[in-house]
Parts: sequence; structure tokens; C-alpha cells
Amino acid sequence: MEQPKENENITEAARIMHLYNAWATLLNTDRDEVTKSSDGIFNKGSNLPRPPHLEDCRTNAERRSDEENYPLTRQVQRDKWTHQHPRNCSNPGLRFLVADWERLPGFGIGAQIAGMSGLLAIAMKEKRILVTNHYNRADHKGCKGASRSSWSCYFFPETSPDCCNRAFELMQSKACWADGTVKVKENYTSKEIWLGRIPRVWGKPWKYLQPTTEINGKLITNHRKMDRRWWAQATRYLMTFPTEYMCGLLNVARHSAFGLQATKLVLQNIQDDSPKVGTTRTKSDIERLVWSDHKPYIPRPLLSMHEYMELAGNMSKWFPSLKNIWLSTEMQELLTKQNITPIGVSTSQAWHAKEAI
Repeated sequence: MEQPKENENITEAARIMHLYNAWATLLNTDRDEVTKSSDGIFNKGSNLPRPPHLEDCRTNAERRSDEENYPLTRQVQRDKWTHQHPRNCSNPGLRFLVADWERLPGFGIGAQIAGMSGLLAIAMKEKRILVTNHYNRADHKGCKGASRSSWSCYFFPETSPDCCNRAFELMQSKACWADGTVKVKENYTSKEIWLGRIPRVWGKPWKYLQPTTEINGKLITNHRKMDRRWWAQATRYLMTFPTEYMCGLLNVARHSAFGLQATKLVLQNIQDDSPKVGTTRTKSDIERLVWSDHKPYIPRPLLSMHEYMELAGNMSKWFPSLKNIWLSTEMQELLTKQNITPIGVSTSQAWHAKEAI
């Protein structure tokens, strides 16, 4: 009596592996040309179900992130773009900061991005155009042509090709070195790069956010880590417009990390025994529009709720009458616009709870 059930499980496992391997084959994981990794998957004529954890690299390269996830994000990103892309790179009044990416042993990608963010801050304060040079993690055969050993192998360049060429041209002039028209990373100390003051041209748009940094039971209202808002904005700028090559690498990584989980979820919605179901019809224009900004599937939750629950517990100590606390990942500004008060919580208490969390 148990045999049919065992066969059924084997069949289900085979279907899962069949679809998983079919997606893996289309990713071209064994070839360097991962820029074309998603072409077969997202092709209109493909009979395979759409993989929710993968991106269409062709359209992704044409789309720029425009989410207001931090205060003044759009304005900050626009100002950085304007600063880094002057109308005329041959303007004799322009000054440049040319910098290699950090490549000391022990420096990971995070440290490299943090260091370059510090140099971007210096460039903006001194009204210089930042031009990044050698990037050791792009020094391999996967990065073709001019993108070899360059940040542009993975992301859109931080400035225009004209400004890059102009900066390298000026580096050949002794006069430009003497009058400071061109500077390099070595002109600045480590303290200036890593601990220097960040640009303040946008004021303090995070001031209304209630700090939640707690050390030894004490709430710290102001500290140098508040500058993390700048690092987030600088990192966002440097990583704007991932290239098709980068998109392909991320597809391969996501498929390896949780492709099986995504496969199981997709097959749960397919009643037919064959995994080749679901994408034979042509998508309508409205479908393409609605799903054009859809982000790839990632298992949730990404962050543990334990820290938030601990914060909620601390709130109840300060406000004994508080029975319900609304935990939300939205910015306080958005919550205020909604004008929503949780059931059983007064307006004052709800405001304090949302501000603290």
C-alpha cells in the first residue's frame, strides 16, 4: 500500500530536478558569456515556466533604480549624476580625482566600496570629477575589452567616457599636477578617505528619524554611524545600472543558492505532469508594463524579527498601557501620511511606537 506513495514522491522529485536543471542549462553556467544567460529563459517562444528568482538581463540593463527608500534619495542621486557628468568635459575649469580601487590584501568588496565612497565625498566637496581606475576584481577573462580591470565590467561607469579620457590626458601634464587640476588617491590620508566629513549640501534629511542605536541600555542619539546615510547613497550611485554581465552572475548565484526552492514553488502552481507549462501564450502589453519593475524572488525573511520584538518589549516598559505595537519597515514619513492608528493604541502612543521603531 505504501508503494504508490513512494513512486509519487519519486516522480515529484524528478519533476523538480528536471525544471531546475532546465533553468540551469539556459543560464550557461559553464561559459564566460553569462551576459546572454537569461535570453533563453525570457524568450517569448520558451515553453519553460518563468523562473521567479531570475532577472531578464536585457531589460534590467536599461532600467535604473528610482526607489525613495531613504529621504531625498532621488535628489541626492540626481545631484551626484549632475556633478559627475558635466556638459563639457574639456572645460578648462574642471578638476579631477583619479583613483584606483583598494587592492591591499584583506580588503573585501565592502571595504573597496566604502573607500571609493569616501573618495566620492572628497571629490564632491572639492568640486572634482571622480574617475575610478584599476579594479583588481575585474581583471579576468570574463570582463571583455575596455571593461577589463574596470568597475564598468559590473556597473555603469561613475562618469562619462569623455571625462575619463580628459582626466587621463591631463595626468600626462606636469603643469596639471602642479596646479592641482588632477589629484590621485595618494594625495589624501587614510583618515581623510575613511573618516572624513561627508557632503552636507543636502542638510540633515534624517534628523526627524528617531535613532534606535542602543549601547549598554542607553539610547545613543548622535554618533558617527549616522553618516551611514551618506555611505548608502554613495554605494547606490556607484552600483547604479548593473551591466548584463553582472546581472548574469547574480542569476547564476541566485539559482545556486535557492533555485530548488523557487522550482518547488513554481511546480506547486502547475497541475499538469509536465513542467513545460505556463508561458506558451504571448504576454499582453499591460502584463509587460505591470511586471517590468518586478524584482527577482528571494526567500523571506531576510532580516530576523528578534531585534524588532526586543524593541517592542522595551517600548512596553516605557508605556505600560500600550497593548499593541505596529512593527513596520516603512519610513516614518510614509506612516504619518497614512494617518493610521493601530486598534487599542492612542494617537500619542502610536506615534511614539512608530518613531522608536
